[in-house]
Amino acid sequence: MSKSDPPTKPRIAIDTFNLDTVERRLCELALANTGSIGRAAEALGISRHALRRRIILHKINWSIELEPGEEDGVHEEGPAGESDDNRD
Repeated sequence: MSKSDPPTKPRIAIDTFNLDTVERRLCELALANTGSIGRAAEALGISRHALRRRIILHKINWSIELEPGEEDGVHEEGPAGESDDNRD
């Protein structure tokens, strides 16, 4: 591939019509291909906060790599909707 060739868009095979499964797979692929939550969220067309919610929802194992301006990581919510930051 030369510098003048446009970048190829990622292609994925979808073997199910289950939206949760497909959403989880897309999030995992975006994170793996971009290397950060911010760039993955941008590639998916969603906010970083929305991607963080999906990481928690789908229990995606992702080591947090902070970008300038990002918070200190993803925190799961407790049973009363409290984040880990509010617990003693």
